[in-house]
Amino acid sequence: MQYFNFEYIKGDERFKLGPHKALMRTLEDFYGATVRLVFNPMETFKNRYNIDITANPKKELYRVDGIPDMVLLVIYAEQGDSMFYLGIQLDSPLMQYYDTSIFHSTCINVGRKLKEASERSFRSCLSLFNESLVKEIVIGNIGKGSYDISKVSYLVDMFLGLRSATFEGKHFSTGLILTKSLFAFSKAEKFDKEGKFIRLSSGKMNVDITDRQNIRFWYLVDGYHTFYLTDLKKTLNSVFLYDGGANDYVSEMLLSKTLQGADALFRVSNGRELSVVDSDGQEFLHLEKCWKYRDYNALKQCVMARVPHVAGFYDMLIRCVLDCSKSDTSSIIWLPKDINTIDNIVLEKSKNVFSDKLLNFNDEKNQPIVKRLLSSDGATVIDANGKIRYFGCIADISKATAGGIKGTGETAASLLAQNGMAIKISQDGPIKIFIEGMDGYIPF
Repeated sequence: MQYFNFEYIKGDERFKLGPHKALMRTLEDFYGATVRLVFNPMETFKNRYNIDITANPKKELYRVDGIPDMVLLVIYAEQGDSMFYLGIQLDSPLMQYYDTSIFHSTCINVGRKLKEASERSFRSCLSLFNESLVKEIVIGNIGKGSYDISKVSYLVDMFLGLRSATFEGKHFSTGLILTKSLFAFSKAEKFDKEGKFIRLSSGKMNVDITDRQNIRFWYLVDGYHTFYLTDLKKTLNSVFLYDGGANDYVSEMLLSKTLQGADALFRVSNGRELSVVDSDGQEFLHLEKCWKYRDYNALKQCVMARVPHVAGFYDMLIRCVLDCSKSDTSSIIWLPKDINTIDNIVLEKSKNVFSDKLLNFNDEKNQPIVKRLLSSDGATVIDANGKIRYFGCIADISKATAGGIKGTGETAASLLAQNGMAIKISQDGPIKIFIEGMDGYIPF
């Protein structure tokens, strides 16, 4: 076998005219990372990082000592007795915490697309590197190879359609659990599934799994506490009632203790989101016409390493952030490391205090008020003890340094994060996390 850089593959100049930009943009949206393609990884990786990719020709993933926020992927395309290498550099503070399985799935599917494109000499191949690529990464990750890929692909397409469905004029949430073992769910208590199995009325409630037009049927389960069950046989004939109320918010949302092995959850909500969750807690979210990857455990590790003072109320923080995003509520949440120096950043007259006794952000009983405070213009300030100090705080934008950040809200959040952490939730859903000492932000 002979080894070459990707720049020597036939048709590479056509790849560089457009498809390579589509690939970069697709991976940037998916990972929320900065992406760089390296067309000569054999020399570049060797000279910069002392990595000889030919020493282990089919190794896909490299991490570099001293650069924890960077991951290097090596994609290879075989043509006859030649192997052509394309390097992909991913940069994000979350990279060091991600499970390697997602990178493996990425390498396999990007490699397949490159092979298909090279067989066309990279003519008319732009569509190979758009949404269809990430859909295949997602499908490849579901069930860890335990299911017929074509059937899983159908499920994804079906739920993309259900996402915009309405019942009596309103969008609704619904959900389905894909499993290799209906038996384990039928014996939920024995297998620690945290819920109850219900067999549907035979002949009256059983529905063909391909029937997504039966909106009333799909409306009957909410995708959060009730789910249809399928092993990809034709008929849906059972429901699972989830009862994991003692778990934290993220665990409940991801059914962390319920999903096991090859299990996967499909959920649609609020007329625009499709969420696919595997048993490792990885979420694949289809939103704003593209797929996004979320690893909540990786985010928690990243935040705890940089702003550990939020540990006592982290779960409630994530819950409120996601609630704001799902309800189209614009908000800035600021968690300063040093509450005594915030006057250096905010306008004094904007420090609104809600009550004489400070509200405990972590108290479930305070959440109705907290939600309204978070929706106020300006930032809600939470101290290291989880007390809501101020709301509606206005950052002194005149103290912001010029940079690539766009929009007043993002500029304010970036400025506030010079002391601790600030989270910006936009009205149309995107979440951006700014942390002291970090360049840019983490999109989530």
